[in-house]
Amino acid sequence: MTRVDVWTVDTSAAPLSAHRLLTREERARAGSIRHPDRAREVGATRAALRAVLGAYAGAPPTSLELGETPEGKPTLPGASLRFNVSHAPGLSLVVVASDCEVGVDLEPDAPRRRAARIARRHFTASERAAIGGAAEPAFGRAFLAVWTGKEAATKAVGLGLRIPLRDVEVPLDEGPVAVAGSAGPWQLRRPALPRGYLGAVVCGGAWPPELRPRRFAWPAAVAAAPARRSPPPTLLARRTR
Repeated sequence: MTRVDVWTVDTSAAPLSAHRLLTREERARAGSIRHPDRAREVGATRAALRAVLGAYAGAPPTSLELGETPEGKPTLPGASLRFNVSHAPGLSLVVVASDCEVGVDLEPDAPRRRAARIARRHFTASERAAIGGAAEPAFGRAFLAVWTGKEAATKAVGLGLRIPLRDVEVPLDEGPVAVAGSAGPWQLRRPALPRGYLGAVVCGGAWPPELRPRRFAWPAAVAAAPARRSPPPTLLARRTR
């Protein structure tokens, strides 16, 4: 059976020392984000990604040469790992597999503005029928279930926004995913998440993968990271208000 490790990362708990895991370019990229909370979230997510992949690769997180495909899918050149990442306020998911392409999406479980209009434009007829005429909050959760499935599928296939969302059809819960023009098959699973979040994991294969929950620990991740000079004070500091 295909196994996918699903790492949950509490980005709000990231210590200031987590900046040690980032390259100069990554620190600059996160620091260029105007909204402080968003900058901390992006920096913490990238630091956690490095720590997780370093553990699998048996290499220091700072030594990893992370890359991405022309379509934006993250890669680790020279490694057999397949991985993906998604983040929402306060939480990130890192998924890792060794024998299937994988994608993940994470969203806050909250009403989405213009959800009905988005569904009419981007959902297939069967997806629109599945969410039907449900009232809130059932409609909002059904909408997010389809949306996260579609996002995870496009990331697993690796073509991102090049795939029209109407060319991706997902179940409301779990099961096979249809992606027009892809080799397939694809399977959608729902990871167990803290209250307030909804997510989806899509993996290549004819059979549903086993999702193995993992919890990321910040102290252990940054303990062995080399010290860096001039830590950016706003990048990964905890919120004080």
